[in-house]
Amino acid sequence: MAVFEKRITAGADDVEQTGSSVAAGSSDLELVTDGSAVQTVGLRFTGIDIPAGAVITAAYIQFQTDEVSTGAASLLIRGEASDDAAAFSGQANVTSRATTGASTAWAPAGWTTVGAAGAAQRTPDLTAIVQEIVARQGWAALNDMAFVITGSGTRTAEAFEGDAAGAPLLHIEYTTAAAGAAPVLDLDGGAAGAGYATTFHENGAAVAIAGLAVITDADSATLAGATATLGNPGAGDALTVNTAGLPSGISVNAGATTASSVVLTGSASPADYALALQQIRFANSSETPAPASRLVQVTVSDGLAVSNTATATIAID
Repeated sequence: MAVFEKRITAGADDVEQTGSSVAAGSSDLELVTDGSAVQTVGLRFTGIDIPAGAVITAAYIQFQTDEVSTGAASLLIRGEASDDAAAFSGQANVTSRATTGASTAWAPAGWTTVGAAGAAQRTPDLTAIVQEIVARQGWAALNDMAFVITGSGTRTAEAFEGDAAGAPLLHIEYTTAAAGAAPVLDLDGGAAGAGYATTFHENGAAVAIAGLAVITDADSATLAGATATLGNPGAGDALTVNTAGLPSGISVNAGATTASSVVLTGSASPADYALALQQIRFANSSETPAPASRLVQVTVSDGLAVSNTATATIAID
């Protein structure tokens, strides 16, 4: 396992947006309410020396208390969905940025001691967010990474301008693998384990077999295919594909696809295949579908190695 850490190193990289106005240069960061104004906070960490294909095992942002603040606070952290985050500049340049599908909620405990930088000032795990960014096709070592924080309540942290040594710190732990490593598949990056759970309602709309899927491959920037197989089909069951939603380069292998098995092919990034898995749907046309939960087993391949098998569990209601 390797560890990488980087603080905010410039005043323009920890900013607060109120309305469309973006302020850089404050000595502190209000997360996220300043007086009566609810802000959006942007953090940009530069020179992230994490290689493409890395598997993120832990990640967090460490803040340091600038002011005592103990009221209720509810924050939501997202990453910027960018291969290489640009500097903050211009009007509404925090809220206008595309953000990751993965997000992390944070209800921080009260910050009671100025200068404290402990567990209370540390975000929950941001692994899914960071993994989504480094799995992008254009990610490369030493690219820049940004985060967007929204919510309610107040926790006041040091900014670079107030105390450079206490500025927000990004901590990432990761592993890399030798050539020939298999892809790693998680059907729901926001939940524990590699599986995904959902419910199909009788006579209802088809349901996706994947949530905010995350796919990584330590030695390949592209995948070659994916397979989803209904392991215990019942009468009226069918797997279908919303082909209009498939990313460019990915298509359905019609010759290999049946009502209980979908095969996708084409050279595309892990992020694109994660989106493609969300287009595979389960439905049942029976008036009285069998009540047993359906199990859809999913794998992806980079052409040399096949991933772990992740299972979508579909309850029948």
